[in-house]
Amino acid sequence: MNHTDPNVSTSNILVVDDIPENLRLLVGILRNAGYKVRPTNNGQRALMAIEKEPPDLILLDIMMPDMDGYEICEHLKANEQTRDIPVIFFSALNDVFDKLNAFNVGGVDYITKPFQEAELLARIKTHLALQNMQKQLASKNLQLQQEIRERQRAEETLKRSENSLKQAQRMAHIGNWDWNIVNNELFWSDEIYRIFGLEPQKFDATYDAFLNIVHPDDRAYVQKSVNDAVYEQKPYSIEHRIILPDSEVRFVHEQAIVIFIDKYIGDAIMALFPTNADDALNGSIAMLKTLAKYNNLLQHTECEIIRIGIGLHTGKLMLGTIGGQKRMDGTVISDAVNLASRIEGVNKIYGTALLISEETYSRLNDVSQYAIRTIDKVKVKGKSKPVTIYEVFDGDAPSVIDLKMKTRDNFEAGLIHYRQRAFIEAIQCFKNILHIHPEDFVAQIYLKRCEHFQKVGVSDNWEGVETLEHK
Repeated sequence: MNHTDPNVSTSNILVVDDIPENLRLLVGILRNAGYKVRPTNNGQRALMAIEKEPPDLILLDIMMPDMDGYEICEHLKANEQTRDIPVIFFSALNDVFDKLNAFNVGGVDYITKPFQEAELLARIKTHLALQNMQKQLASKNLQLQQEIRERQRAEETLKRSENSLKQAQRMAHIGNWDWNIVNNELFWSDEIYRIFGLEPQKFDATYDAFLNIVHPDDRAYVQKSVNDAVYEQKPYSIEHRIILPDSEVRFVHEQAIVIFIDKYIGDAIMALFPTNADDALNGSIAMLKTLAKYNNLLQHTECEIIRIGIGLHTGKLMLGTIGGQKRMDGTVISDAVNLASRIEGVNKIYGTALLISEETYSRLNDVSQYAIRTIDKVKVKGKSKPVTIYEVFDGDAPSVIDLKMKTRDNFEAGLIHYRQRAFIEAIQCFKNILHIHPEDFVAQIYLKRCEHFQKVGVSDNWEGVETLEHK
């Protein structure tokens, strides 16, 4: 018998027999094999022991006074808490009727006395393994049911959010659209169709069809604006006229951000900006500001507001087509992509919305144009060297931007004291920040860190770098 078998080392077996010699023999065999064994000599004590601590398996004699093995087994199978415990009968009775009766009342096996030790242990091991697999299957089923319920809740939430978005867009007379320049297909929200006076079922949404709606005098202007934006990879904002099906002329304001979306990953989007870091940052800020407007509309509904996190990093990459004859896909392979993903995940830790790496920060044309503060120097999962990350809070509410700008000098001073191990001075800086801006979650984190290190100290090789094991 392999004593490292987990079915042996963790299994608890209850042995029920009214003959002391049989109990001693069985207990000795099972304990020598590595099992945890509890012996008892009558039915009532067995039921009490099982109720107190259900075993993994029961070895049950049939012929006993007061309550025989069949009655004990029937009691167990009638109880929801004990019905799944495997029961192996053992008896000197060798009649077919006795064996059939044992299986009819719920036994999983029948061993005739006198038994062979090797056969006994083999059958016990088999039924424990089957019981373990049944438990695993039950656990997987529960997990699957939970995942189904969570998926259903997520789908219901998504449906409510989509309905709320449609309602909010209709109230604000704003629609959203996406244009896939590869296949020339347009996706229009319901409000776009309403603004254009069109029915989705009767209109084939393509870029060419859209241009046909644009007023002839504005068509060249719209085409040039879109083409320049695509070619130069820059946002645009224009006003032009459209002609409705009833010949009414309507002015519309159109704005867009041009990005290269590599793929959708669950609820995440990976986008590439081939021009410069400022385009990526401005695009991210625009996303957050647009989301803030949408969340303002959601406050009048029953839906929860939406929060997103954005991580930006600048670096080299390989972009191309991978796969085989049956499946091909365009994708990006790069350490820069992985680091951007890790930085995005750091938003959850610091309660921020937009974080950028030092590489992106150093490539901005004029950092003074943005509301930026240093957040931390961290070692993210998969990287050996620490990375300095910065928060860009231009997308926050105006009142929050004002508070963070007022406390930015104090924040930078607190970081310097923190990295120099001057925790008392750092504590005072972060307390000053929280006095002005109590909801500054990053300052709260640093205050707790400083108070902890001031109390327990730091190692000699401590450099003020935070190691993050998760994304």
